[in-house]
Amino acid sequence: MKKYLFCLRGCPASGKSTYLSQHRASLKPYTLSSDEIRRLFPWQRDINGYKQTTTFYENETWKLLMMFLEKRMQIDDYVILDATHYKLSSISQYKTLANKYNFEIVIVDFYSNIDLDTLKQRNKAREIYKRVPDEVIERMFEIINSTEKSQYKIISPDEMTKIIETKRDWVDVGKLFDDIFIDKNYNKVFEVFPIFKNTVDFDQHNDWHTKTLWYHTIDVIEGLPFNLKDSMVYWAALFHDIGKLYTQCKGKNPEDTNLHYYGHPIKSLEITKNQFLPVLKNKYDYADCDLERLYRYIEFHDLRFKGKVPIQKYFEKGFENKEEIKCLLYLQYADLSGHARPEVNELKRQLEEQYLEYFGEKMIH
Repeated sequence: MKKYLFCLRGCPASGKSTYLSQHRASLKPYTLSSDEIRRLFPWQRDINGYKQTTTFYENETWKLLMMFLEKRMQIDDYVILDATHYKLSSISQYKTLANKYNFEIVIVDFYSNIDLDTLKQRNKAREIYKRVPDEVIERMFEIINSTEKSQYKIISPDEMTKIIETKRDWVDVGKLFDDIFIDKNYNKVFEVFPIFKNTVDFDQHNDWHTKTLWYHTIDVIEGLPFNLKDSMVYWAALFHDIGKLYTQCKGKNPEDTNLHYYGHPIKSLEITKNQFLPVLKNKYDYADCDLERLYRYIEFHDLRFKGKVPIQKYFEKGFENKEEIKCLLYLQYADLSGHARPEVNELKRQLEEQYLEYFGEKMIH
């Protein structure tokens, strides 16, 4: 999947930050802003005593921005950089990271449709601490509009938004999905799937699980990386253990004080098909192949292969491609992370080794 680093380019007061904050696509959460990092440092005061953003900490500002950028690139498919980038050389500093994480650098044009007088007028209307001297705007305006042809692709702000909205389709931008998995409004779960009210105080009575069933489920959801390419794995994280409500029983060893949940993945799958599926089909136009992936994630979330296992073993279970297997391993890792006993660390280590062997990269936590 193609990944993008969107570099906004335009003078101060050209509307970059305003576009990001006011656009219906809500782009601010995906943005790194050099100005916002500058404002983390102490203010300076102008000759009239007003607070003003200082450039005294410019080196520190860009070191932090580059650090944050790399962290974002490790997990995201697109990052927006809100800075003037009036010199093209300032964009070249991102090339090493872009090559490392396979991002395409794209310039977003906030400069070709605005004149110098409008920039100055807008600058005067800004909050005092955001204003910059007119001569700074004039110098930047001249450099931007006299720059040689860029080696990077140049697009409009709306073209950037269209790319982002297209890329977000696989995560499912439906309201219910956003409420639960992005906004973390877990009360919505109780409203739409009332059976989960029974999980809040459900003591699992097992020393592998010190939390109730509900809070373990939350741990699994929040243990998944944000950018997995199949929305079904997030639904699976919510539904995977619901069958425990009906499978709690004593162990086969009379001396075992733990309660157990034999066959709970199959029971969870049954509940998903009978109770949750009508809601999902009503809310979303999921294809049968999407739902089949959901069923596989739930059924095999507890699947454990001992030792080195060829990836073919997963295909024999019905998984159709490596992306599915990657999502399953992340679900299993998140599930293990919600366990309490120290032995779980060895199981997680084995899963990480398996992932590295299959995909040639480390898991992102």
